[in-house]
Parts: sequence; C-alpha cells; structure tokens
Amino acid sequence: YPDSGIFIFKSEDKYITLRAGGATFSHRHVDDSSVTLAFKGIDFIVDCGMYNYDVNDKLRRWFTSSKAHSGFYLDSATGVRYANFSKPQDLGELISLEQLSFGFNVKCKHNLSPEAEVKRSITLDGDIFTISDEFEAVVKTAWRQQFQFHPECFVVLDSKNNSCKV
Repeated sequence: YPDSGIFIFKSEDKYITLRAGGATFSHRHVDDSSVTLAFKGIDFIVDCGMYNYDVNDKLRRWFTSSKAHSGFYLDSATGVRYANFSKPQDLGELISLEQLSFGFNVKCKHNLSPEAEVKRSITLDGDIFTISDEFEAVVKTAWRQQFQFHPECFVVLDSKNNSCKV
C-alpha cells in the first residue's frame, strides 16, 4: 500500500510489515523504515504501539518517536517530528517491490535527517528473512540500527559468522 506508506506480507506462518512514507499525517509516527516480524504465531520484532493520546505526555512522545521503533536512524534525526515536514511524502517512501520465487524484496527510504538519505531493504526467501540498511551522508554522522524485540525473545549475536539468531 504505497499511498499509505506501509508494506504488509501475510502468509500461513509469516506476518511482516515495513513502514515508510504515506499520504497523510493522520496517526503518524516518526517510524520510517520500521519493520515488524511474526513467524509461526510468535511475535519477534514488534511495534510498541501508541500508549495514549495526550500530546503533552513525554512518554507518548517517546512511543511515537524513532527511538521506539525497529528501524535504521541517524542520531541527527533523534528529535525530529513529522510536524517539521511540509508533507508526509517528504519523510520517506516505499521505493520498490520485487517478487522472488520463494518470497519478496521490498525497499524503502527515509529523509528524517537533513544531511542524509537512508535506505532499507527487506528480503524474504523461503524462511530466510534479511534486513539490509545503507545511508549516504554529506557530513560525518552517528547512526543506530535498532530493533524492538518481543520481551520473550532471546537474541544471540554471532560476530564470528556475522549473524543473529532469535
């Protein structure tokens, strides 16, 4: 649904979403490049949700910020709000969708930081789920790739094989 700024894949045992862009600011979070993943009925990468609708509540502002989502973000965009953009499409967009024989590859980008463009690619090939992130900046900048895992997930990073198991 590129006009809504959301990609959804659902099969018998998988549920995957990717958020980028959209045509409206209504119910908007600063979550471009945010992803969720459920496999065989188990939530792995989750969206934290809204919490409440009091715009003056600091905790609510945290839940709608990039810090509460599973994306790739530059530190220079930490305090950004969608109100800083003239139209929703300026925040980001879904770029492409390619059908693969056993899945898909979907790409998005976001412009949450004024000095860089961030791109995310998600590939599902059978039961292999891959996230690839890249950015190009005009100045040196710090970045973070973050994931909001379900509290019952146990994550193991294997630096020797450059892999992560959940």
